[in-house]
Amino acid sequence: MALAALKLLEAEQGPVLEAFPEEAPKIASAERDDSATWACPVSFTPQQAEMSEQEQLAAHLHQEVTELRPWYDLGLEKRGRTAMVTFDPQTAADLLAEYLTNGSDHTSNTEFSPGVALRLAAQDIKVFYFESITSRPGTQTPDSKTFSNWFWNETAAGKSLQTVKEKYLESKDKELRLTAQKFLVPMPQ
Repeated sequence: MALAALKLLEAEQGPVLEAFPEEAPKIASAERDDSATWACPVSFTPQQAEMSEQEQLAAHLHQEVTELRPWYDLGLEKRGRTAMVTFDPQTAADLLAEYLTNGSDHTSNTEFSPGVALRLAAQDIKVFYFESITSRPGTQTPDSKTFSNWFWNETAAGKSLQTVKEKYLESKDKELRLTAQKFLVPMPQ
């Protein structure tokens, strides 16, 4: 039977479906170890307990951006344009995650000052979410109140911007403090 399975590797095209003339040998119930637990010995996701609250939020932000990206790309293909001005979706999410987890000292990989980079990334991430959700097949464009409620209360991006705002309200950097006070989160939020 093992030789028959190996012969499948010689097929010129796949997928290969093959019926084997032999059945797998039966294991007597006395020989079975029902106490054995099937589990994957490898964990592919970081342990939540090992991550700080900001790191968890950054991970959720990246996951959302990844999940929304196909809808954004679909809308971009249909419209042929985007209102994102400075950053692509992944770069905007990366920059926002850096502000969440490491602070502005680690975000100097842009041509902008930290306050300007944060403001532009926040603007672009909001546009990305709007264009993504409005490009989802079978949905109508939400009114501003519906979108705002969803974005600020139900997404990791909204929570990330609110957290970054609180983090930088007392910043020694005047530009970052002003950005946190005026440009990240609307007043009603």
